[in-house]
Amino acid sequence: MRDRVGDREGSVVADSVVGALPGTRVADICPKITPSERGFFEDVRYARSIDVHLMLREPTNIPYRSICFPRRRGLGLYGVQVADIKSGAVPGDAGMLRATLGEATTERAWQASDAEIETLVRDDLSSTPIVHVASSRTLVNCH
Repeated sequence: MRDRVGDREGSVVADSVVGALPGTRVADICPKITPSERGFFEDVRYARSIDVHLMLREPTNIPYRSICFPRRRGLGLYGVQVADIKSGAVPGDAGMLRATLGEATTERAWQASDAEIETLVRDDLSSTPIVHVASSRTLVNCH
């Protein structure tokens, strides 16, 4: 494989190469891709996401891996993933949920503080029948 960074060029011998880059840049790196492949990568759409990890004082006791909320509920949440369903995934007798905000809510909340996002998630969860959130610690991850 030959690579170039600025004016520097080099080469590497390998059995395979794995690269990660935005789909919209693939044609720049791989000019010999087919027109169909080029079209695919040019059509890739990216969206921001905000995930909120809620560490709970006790296990959730929810028997599902994930729960998605229908849009008609009017929640800012897309869904909730149960992280403590897998043994050893959280410390001791704790529980953990990962709440994912919907795309429109993510865009509105992108510049919000962690406390504002946590409040949004708690308010949305409190209006659902699935869980009573009694959190000791909340981690907000924006991607």
